[in-house]
Order: sequence, then C-alpha cells, then structure tokens
Amino acid sequence: MKIGFSLSTCLADVLDGAVNVDDVLVIVSGTKFDPNNDEQWRSLFFQYSMWGGPWEPFADREDEIRELVITLEKTGRLHQPRKFGASAGRPNMIWADVVPELVTLESSPAIQQAWARFNLIAGLAGDSQ
Repeated sequence: MKIGFSLSTCLADVLDGAVNVDDVLVIVSGTKFDPNNDEQWRSLFFQYSMWGGPWEPFADREDEIRELVITLEKTGRLHQPRKFGASAGRPNMIWADVVPELVTLESSPAIQQAWARFNLIAGLAGDSQ
C-alpha cells in the first residue's frame, strides 16, 4: 500500500502505470477543490495538464482522470486538509510505502495509544468510529 503526497504527481504515476491505483491507500493533497464541480475541475485540470504539468502527457484522457479523482474521493482515498482549514505540509517524497504488521490492538500499547488519539480527533471532527 502507498500513501501519496501530491495529487498531480501521484496520479501521473497511476496513469503511466508506475503505481497501481489499487495500491493507493490515500493521497494527501495540497489542493482544495471538488472534482464534481465543473468549474473547479477545469481549473485544476488546466493547471496540471498544460505547459509541462504532470498530466500534460495524459491531456487527452481528461474524463478518465476526472473519474479516477472522483473515485478516490468517494472511497476516502483523496484527503485535502485545506478543505478542513488545515495545511498539508509536503514531505520531500511523493510516495510512502505502508507495510502493515499483523498485530492486534491489544498486543501493542503504542497501537492502543494511536487508536485512542485517532478516535479523539475523529470525535472532534464529528466522525468517530
């Protein structure tokens, strides 16, 4: 599984076959747009597909790219912190590989603490488990 840190570059990797979309856990993007909004989509697509942008080689595949972005958003795999008033500081990498360990919540105090913190934050956001 992979975590991406750039919508434009990560999708270019998916489009050129370097990364399988099924391996994408989430893409944390610095964007703030609704892919279902035609005006917002056109602006974003134009920015990324022109003048050497990462989607320029795929400019003729706009509908496919938009559907991919909509699917990522619908399945919770596109996270845009700016939509929630936060900033997604970009690390020096485009992808991070996630290698899940087979552990249970009860077997690790660190996992218990992380889960408790996640639930606290999710509860504050109105999205607790």
